[in-house]
Amino acid sequence: MVYQQNHCGVFRSDSAGDSWTDITGDLPSRFGFVLGIHSQDPDTIYVLPEDEATVDALGGGLRYVTGAKFRVFRRRNGGRDWTPLTKGLPQENAYLHVLREGMATDDLDPCVIYIGTAAGQLWYSRAGGDRWDLLMDN
Repeated sequence: MVYQQNHCGVFRSDSAGDSWTDITGDLPSRFGFVLGIHSQDPDTIYVLPEDEATVDALGGGLRYVTGAKFRVFRRRNGGRDWTPLTKGLPQENAYLHVLREGMATDDLDPCVIYIGTAAGQLWYSRAGGDRWDLLMDN
């Protein structure tokens, strides 16, 4: 299976990219860049929805996490249910942005998820996203 998140939602392909299924579901935004896959369970994925606000006539915009809450969303069981993961992440005035390559997972057991913000913060979870810690700030 193959996954992607882009400006139009989150999608899954079970046909090596020949056809795609929209699995965006009830995420708070269809927009976003990063997607991580759990190294021991490819049916578990992580995304970080963002908002995009155009601020000038040239299409320049501000991008930051939806609702100014830094929430990673996890989807297990092949993509049926999204769960917001917030423990340890800022939930107020979090005008943070994560670039395209800003999320990674490793192949350790347990799988560790890493998220780097454009502001220089590096967050990680050794608990499948259930709890997050700040590794580096700015």
